[in-house]
Amino acid sequence: MGGVSVGMLSIWFWFQSGFFEISVPSKREVFFYAVVVAVLMGIGWEIFELAYGTANPVGGNYSMDTFHDLVFDFLGGIVVGLIGRIKSLYV
Repeated sequence: MGGVSVGMLSIWFWFQSGFFEISVPSKREVFFYAVVVAVLMGIGWEIFELAYGTANPVGGNYSMDTFHDLVFDFLGGIVVGLIGRIKSLYV
């Protein structure tokens, strides 16, 4: 859900909010932007967890927890990118 929520919020913020003077994006731009932002936020979150020691997965396998988190962030970004391609955000 983290990748989906970050991807949706980023697409809205960048392309729909009106805060930025951006032309209407193409399908490819919406998809790429959603995936990249979701993965970058996921990486940032994992760095935060490591730096502050908040990650404590069951069994103590931090590397597997990180891998699963990043895979699900990536998949969430793909889902949002596909939704963004379907919606009328582009010309």
